[in-house]
Amino acid sequence: MSRANYLTVTQNMLLADWGRKVYQSFYYEAMPYLVGSCLARADFRDVDVRVMMTSDEYAAITSVMRASRVNLGLSLWGQQVTGLPIDCQIQTFEEGNSMVGRTGRHALGIDVERYDDDRNRMTVCVVDEEADGPMSRRIRVTGGPWPERVGLEGCILIPTPEQAKHYPFLGRSKDEVIVLIDDDPLNGPGTKFAGGWWTCAISKACVIDIGDWHARQ
Repeated sequence: MSRANYLTVTQNMLLADWGRKVYQSFYYEAMPYLVGSCLARADFRDVDVRVMMTSDEYAAITSVMRASRVNLGLSLWGQQVTGLPIDCQIQTFEEGNSMVGRTGRHALGIDVERYDDDRNRMTVCVVDEEADGPMSRRIRVTGGPWPERVGLEGCILIPTPEQAKHYPFLGRSKDEVIVLIDDDPLNGPGTKFAGGWWTCAISKACVIDIGDWHARQ
C-alpha cells in the first residue's frame, strides 16, 4: 500500500503545525516543503525540510546572515518543537525545482482545516477579464510524487497578471502547472491565495486534459 511518507500520524501533525509557523514567519512568501528520504523509505535518518523562496528574498536574507546559520536556527527550532531529526534549509525556487524529481515534495505551510459549505466554495483565477465568471480547465492526475492523487480530477489555475507575481505562481518550474484538485485527500479544501484556492504544483507530464475552459462558480 502506498503512503505519503513514513512518519506516524502524530509526527505528521507536529510537523504540519510547525510548518505553518515557519510559513507565517516568512510572511507567507516562503513555503516549507517536506522532501528527502522519509517520503520514500522507513529507515530515513533525517526529516528534510526545504524552505523555498525567490532569489531576491534569498539574497536579502543571506546579506545579513549566513545561510548556514539560518538553516541551523530553523533546524534546531523544528527539532525542539517536533522531536524529529529536522534538517531544514532555505533555498531558491530554482534550486528546489531542479531537485523535485528525486523524491517529490509535500507542502507543510498549508492549513487543512475543513470549512462549512458556505466558505468552501472554491474559485479559480480569471483567465479572461471579459468572461462571465472565473475560468478553469479540467484535468486528471496521471502521475507525480503523490500516489493518493493519481486518478483524481481538478482544474489548472491560470493567474491574472497581478497574481502571477506572487506565490504559488511565482517561482514554479516552467514544466509545472498549479492545480486545484477536487476532494484532495492530502490538503483537504486546498490552500488560499489572493483570488482563490490551490492544491499543488505538478508536472505538466503528470496531468491530462479532460475538458474545455469553463466558468466555475
